[in-house]
Amino acid sequence: ISIIVGTTACDIRSLSDTQIVCRAFNGGSLKATFNEFTAVTCGSCNIGISDTNRPTITAVSSVSSSSFTLTISGTNLAGTTHVYLVSRADKRDVFEADSNTPGSTSVQAEFSSIPGGDYDLELVINSKVAYSSTPSVLIVSVPITAALSGTYTSSLGGGLPITITGQGYFGNDQKDKNKVTVCGLPCDVTSSTLTSITCSTPKFINPAVRTAYPNFAEIIKLSGTWTADNNLQVGNVFDHALSTSYQSSTTECSIVFKVGDDLQAEISEIRFFPTVDSDASKLAGSVIEGSNDGITYTTITTIDANAHDGWNFFNPDTPVRYQYFRWNGGSSTAKCALAELQFWGIPLSTNTATDLNSVSCPVRVSVGSKTVQTTTQVTYSQVITGSLSSISPRLGTSAGGTTLTLTGNNFITNTADIQVLIDDVPCTVQSATTSTIVCITGAAPPIDTRRSSLESDLTISFNNRGRVITNQIKYLYVDRWSDLNTWGGIAPPREGDSVSIPKGQSILVDISPPKLKAVIVEGALIFEDKDLDFHAEYILIRNGRMQVGTEQNPIQNKITITMHGSKSSPQLPIYGNKVIALREGILDIHGKARSHTWTRLSTTANVGDTSITVLGVVDWQVGEEIVIASTSHDHYESETRVI
Repeated sequence: ISIIVGTTACDIRSLSDTQIVCRAFNGGSLKATFNEFTAVTCGSCNIGISDTNRPTITAVSSVSSSSFTLTISGTNLAGTTHVYLVSRADKRDVFEADSNTPGSTSVQAEFSSIPGGDYDLELVINSKVAYSSTPSVLIVSVPITAALSGTYTSSLGGGLPITITGQGYFGNDQKDKNKVTVCGLPCDVTSSTLTSITCSTPKFINPAVRTAYPNFAEIIKLSGTWTADNNLQVGNVFDHALSTSYQSSTTECSIVFKVGDDLQAEISEIRFFPTVDSDASKLAGSVIEGSNDGITYTTITTIDANAHDGWNFFNPDTPVRYQYFRWNGGSSTAKCALAELQFWGIPLSTNTATDLNSVSCPVRVSVGSKTVQTTTQVTYSQVITGSLSSISPRLGTSAGGTTLTLTGNNFITNTADIQVLIDDVPCTVQSATTSTIVCITGAAPPIDTRRSSLESDLTISFNNRGRVITNQIKYLYVDRWSDLNTWGGIAPPREGDSVSIPKGQSILVDISPPKLKAVIVEGALIFEDKDLDFHAEYILIRNGRMQVGTEQNPIQNKITITMHGSKSSPQLPIYGNKVIALREGILDIHGKARSHTWTRLSTTANVGDTSITVLGVVDWQVGEEIVIASTSHDHYESETRVI
């Protein structure tokens, strides 16, 4: 939204569905522009400003610290005086001071511990707002300073508390407005005062770390900044709303996504959603490009005629690492008709260090529009980095009391300096060696306050070192299907029942239940590694997880999941019937690795034969079922046999 009065922008202070409040610097007609909507001029909304006895500002003293005396010079400044500083980054941050020495040509105001950034000065004299013919005079710039309070060496896993001292910071109630990065990666601010910030070092990940610890980092939806040929609308592509879209304002359309300063991203997937009700095929010929300087771009992929309505996905065959990503539609504005554009991958530091035993990282502090770098740096070291390789058991009751053995390397042995948290619940450490930690789980919180199974987190921290690299190994609190307590003290579900697993609850299928009507999974449905049969008409995974083994721990026994229904059975919208439906979540199915799932006959199988000879050596077992395909194209001639 932009408001123009005369020829000058009116500084918007607040807005609602029915009202916009802005500060005008001169008079004239009013014109409003709302995002992609056509600018509206209000002919009867002519703003007039009277010059009679109008307070005028001609100069404002500069500021060199967060506590200062502001001297304002001008005319007609005598009277009841109030001085305001309004943050240009967040207009809700307003600081007020009363003048100590009001005069007709000069006013002084005392400000103390003002957070860094640029502020609009508002001087009110006898209820009249002072004016300046030069709007830039009314911008007050408050600096910040920053220094590390000590020497810090962190595990590559991050998690080491560091303290920064200086001035120009927000207090603890607004600590999130203090931004800190280490090697370009965000340092989580845990507390702050007006003169200090404490944050937890981020994971350090660069290409060398990706090679040393391939399972260290998780793929996330990347956040960053963006620009385009139409900057008023480019936010529509990243607002998570399919009802808004981007429209190019020039003959050359492009959208640029920047991962961040001192950052690049290893892209695993690019998703785009064409503008609703547009012709998606017109996107053909658009190019997705990458760059590390924002100037020279390399083609990653070209959109072809297969672009369609709804979500489209592109997955690079080899790692693609850039700081900038550009959707380039060329000379056709139709090629940028997008409702959403998403980049998924792993943020990486642009620090190219290969010696992971001593990686020096700059620390930057940003408050408002001000950014400073500390003179000393944080060091990351592989020497003090622990790494987790396994956890046993991987599942345990939500009542707690399960003894866990964590196995890895480079652990410390002083149990008093070890903290293990599972979904923020302490696991009490019993013993430790350089390669094992033994702890006893605490009870999980009530279901409605637990984390989603998709957000389950295992954290191991060493005092004065930071976090252990857990390599995405997780422990899940589970409730057993066979346990009456899982079902509120009553018997487990009976034939024809429907089951809803809420967010926060993980149920372990440890018995073969009777045939169920529907299973709605918003938490987690996990199958124990044993021979099981599971029958249902519908399974709907909605922002949850269904896990039948994992890539690291595939199922070694026989689990049979049978879906029941017919053509006439009621259908779930979009998904149909007799279905395992996935709507945002994870469906994880991993079985025992097999040498061959199919092969060819090495000799002809004749009618009446009781054995066949196949090419290669297979690991098929007695009792397993095989299909012998039809010789012709008639699939009804195929035969099923048991070995």
